[in-house]
Amino acid sequence: MKIYTNRYRFGKCLMPGWEFEVLNEMKNDRDRSDSNCLYHTRFLFEMDKLDLKEQTKLAKELQHLLVRVVYSGSKSLHCIIEFSKDYENDCAKYYKEIWKVINETYFNGNCDTQCVNPSRLTRTPDVLRADTNKKQEMLYNNPGNWFSDAKKVIRDARAIQQMYVVKNALRQPVRANTGKQNNGMCINYDVIKHYLNTPYLKMTGNGDSSISLFKAILCCIKYNDNDTLQAVLTKARNEHWSETELNHKIEDIKKKLGR
Repeated sequence: MKIYTNRYRFGKCLMPGWEFEVLNEMKNDRDRSDSNCLYHTRFLFEMDKLDLKEQTKLAKELQHLLVRVVYSGSKSLHCIIEFSKDYENDCAKYYKEIWKVINETYFNGNCDTQCVNPSRLTRTPDVLRADTNKKQEMLYNNPGNWFSDAKKVIRDARAIQQMYVVKNALRQPVRANTGKQNNGMCINYDVIKHYLNTPYLKMTGNGDSSISLFKAILCCIKYNDNDTLQAVLTKARNEHWSETELNHKIEDIKKKLGR
């Protein structure tokens, strides 16, 4: 295995051929780790669970979003989406969440989750693959075709990460000055006041909307306050949260609370 191509080179020659390159440029060639990535703006998507015809059809439909598509010389296409370097800080912070949002939104959740790391290897185009003797063919290449939905995807990725924070926090007591306790957990009713008194013009218009809604529903369910819960849900519906999304939050909270 020899990994090389322009600024994405890495490693030493272990077998003939220049078959691989790193997805994102590395700081140096000392190790191929996520922490050694110089940038985090390129995302790799492989769909091995689909046959090659289905992969090709989907890649063609998404061609306007892709910077490059390479046939692996075997059973998959390597599709790369690239964000402008202007989004480097967000990409580095929310890389895995961004990958998951794109996978679900554009690839119908069909991509291999092993591609979720920024240091992932990808196939170098126009090279003969040693084990299949087939060419790793460049099917589509448009340098500078920055991903056009970057802002929306980053907002969604940030919301996902915030949700993880809340779910993890539920495992520990949440202390507050309400005087209300249940099984060692306290939850401040101020989170409901905050949500009801804060305008969110639309669901994805404010990074705090998802986390605030989650906390408000949690508090209502925790203390069996159904009237306030209905007020919270009415506000959420007016801000374009779907019934499916609301029900998912409610079910998840009840599960966490053992209801």
